[in-house]
Amino acid sequence: MARRCLYYPFIHFRDEAWLKLSALYWDDVTRIVPRSFAPQDNREVRALEEAEVVKRVDPSAYEAPVAKLFELLLRRHRAGLVRRYDIQKRETWPENLDRIRVKAGRVSSKTLAFIHRSKLKPSLVEQLLELNLAVPSHDECWLGMHPAIVSAYMIALAAEISRRRGLAPISANVTHLGGITSCSVDDLARSLVGDVDLSRRRRPAPEPASAKLSSERVAFVTLRMVLPQQLEGVPAKRIVQLRGQHASARHAFHGYVDDLRARLASEQIADADALDEHIRLEYEKRLKPELHGLQRGLRSLGIGSVLGSVGVAIALPLGSVLGGSPAAALAASATAGVGLAALAQRQRESARSLLGSSPASFLFMTRQLRPSAFAERLSSSLRRFTLGV
Repeated sequence: MARRCLYYPFIHFRDEAWLKLSALYWDDVTRIVPRSFAPQDNREVRALEEAEVVKRVDPSAYEAPVAKLFELLLRRHRAGLVRRYDIQKRETWPENLDRIRVKAGRVSSKTLAFIHRSKLKPSLVEQLLELNLAVPSHDECWLGMHPAIVSAYMIALAAEISRRRGLAPISANVTHLGGITSCSVDDLARSLVGDVDLSRRRRPAPEPASAKLSSERVAFVTLRMVLPQQLEGVPAKRIVQLRGQHASARHAFHGYVDDLRARLASEQIADADALDEHIRLEYEKRLKPELHGLQRGLRSLGIGSVLGSVGVAIALPLGSVLGGSPAAALAASATAGVGLAALAQRQRESARSLLGSSPASFLFMTRQLRPSAFAERLSSSLRRFTLGV
């Protein structure tokens, strides 16, 4: 089954390292982008979008049921909402550190959260403005509100889109509203208007371990065991290349993640740090020895790896690069000429056979991802000896 997620609540990605981890694990990452909005993406995000790893969904087709939900919320709990979230009380609210920089005329925006106006039905926008629960931005494109209301709306919108498109809602940075276990009027009212007594209707909260344990968590903790600390420096194009060349190994890693998640779920581990430690220990026990075995196997074939962005992995006869300077490596490759290329050709099939399609193989290739400074110093003459594994 495809592994697809929906990123929210923001349009732009706030954490490049998170996005690149997601690109390694998820089949694609969809974000909520109104058709009328043009994101200001950097080169890395554009590269992932061009490769269809990052995708967009226009929210207009999903707004109607969410608008009905909030209109009902406003009818039932108008007084409580206005009492807490009247925009005139904004100066008493804490500063919103996650806010985007939007001009709101004479209205102070430091405590507000902003949502693009096209993400809401016009009828809902009118009600929010009439009740003084929202203020338009200077250009009329955004609505400023208390962060709790914006968070609640985006949770409901993400839930609707995820349900209808078969996506897993994922947030890299969002303050979730306590008590929301489903996007019903009662759940939203309980979280936004705390003095409303809904105890008789309250659904039981999930077990702590169930709330913390996810396939994404298992995957990310495991991947972090082999990836560099500065993942931001790894070019997105190399991640796309790895996904294409080693798709079957990546799918095998998905199977490992599912198996480990199922076994950990039965343990009911409530402590987050303990849960991550279990994931790391499983890597040490099950996968790390296999990675060492792959390294020994490649060395037995006379293959060593040059880590960098020249390719996902550049493999050459052992000693031609390892143990020498980049200049010496270039000289050695130029001297070897056709003989070195022929040896690389013979080694290609042996290396591919050794690596195969396994979780350890995927992590082995992922470990080759490194910031590009060293690799960019290698000339194109070295590239033609890439084994392609």
